[in-house]
Parts: sequence; C-alpha cells; structure tokens
Amino acid sequence: MGYPRHQTVARDRSGVYHCVSRCVRRERLLGEGDRIGLIERRLAFLASVFAVDVVEVMPMENHLHLVLVLRTHPELAWCWTAEEVAERWLRLSRSPRSVAPDEPPAPEVVRKLAADDAAVDRLRIRRACLSEFHTHWKEWSAKRFKREGRVTGHFWEGRFGARIVLDDSAAGLTATSANVWRRHLHSEGQARKASLGTTATDID
Repeated sequence: MGYPRHQTVARDRSGVYHCVSRCVRRERLLGEGDRIGLIERRLAFLASVFAVDVVEVMPMENHLHLVLVLRTHPELAWCWTAEEVAERWLRLSRSPRSVAPDEPPAPEVVRKLAADDAAVDRLRIRRACLSEFHTHWKEWSAKRFKREGRVTGHFWEGRFGARIVLDDSAAGLTATSANVWRRHLHSEGQARKASLGTTATDID
C-alpha cells in the first residue's frame, strides 16, 4: 500500500530520495535521437532554478530513475534573496518548450516580482518542493516527446514514486555523484553565459 507524499517527503528538512517515473505502456522514454542528452540538459536547468540537486540520472527504456537531494529551509531556498527567487521563477516560466530560456528575464520584471513579499514567499517554498520539481519535469517532457512522436494522450503513468535513501553506501554515492553533476551544471551555465556575452559566474 502506498503512503501519502507528505509522509515520505518532508518539506522542512533535507533528504536524499530515489524517484521513479514510468511511461505508459505504449510509450518509450528514450525514443529516437539524443533523448538522453535532452533529459540531462533539462534536468540540469531545473536543478539551477530549484533547491534540488540531481545526483543520479538513470534513463531506461520506459522509465526514469532519479536520485535527488532535496535541500530545503533553512539551507538554500530561504537563503536566496527576493531577486534570486524571482529570477529563478521567471526563468522557469519562460521555458515552456525549450530546454532552457535563451536569455535571462528583464531586470525590471525581476524587481517588480521581488517587491511582492507574499508572492516571493510562496515561490520560495515551491522551489524547494520535490513534487513541484517533478511537475515541471514531467509536463515539459510529456509535451516535448509526444510532439516528437506525433501522438496524443498520457505519456507518464500517474505520479512519481519516491523513497528516502537511508544507507551509508547510497550517501557516499550521492556525495560523489553530486560533484560530477555540479561540474556538468557549471559547464552548462558557463556556456549559456558565454553565448549571451556576459561574465560567467558560479552557479549555486
């Protein structure tokens, strides 16, 4: 028997979670072309706007395994400034079809949203939510892959499964894999900033 999400994923503390999302029976996750590269780039972008580390990505023929480190209050999301929260949300909302937005949001738009304290608090909580992370991943990937395959209907089977990772060997794996993923994420950010002709800085 399954458990309610709030009993398996705590929003008020960090955790390492093994998440599984399965395609419906007639769909294939890997499909045609460089789906693996596309999946990795999209997850790298989501990790840059959420308080979530993607430390393992294991795409299979019809399902996806993710090992995620959820970093919540007060570790990361509540340390962001209002402008950082606003900028992350605007980058996310500006990429409905592309893997990541081609350019950053306008500074005046960021400042206007950052001035709304109530909205910033809501967005801050959502940026540290595992379910919100999967919503943006699964909605985007379903639309993208169905469009490529020229099909309609469901792509994913219901909600994702999530189990907390507790053993020491898994903790060691996530520490090593996190460093690899951060290097990948950093190189993606450097390339994006270079293409915009701006000075590259480290990604959180």
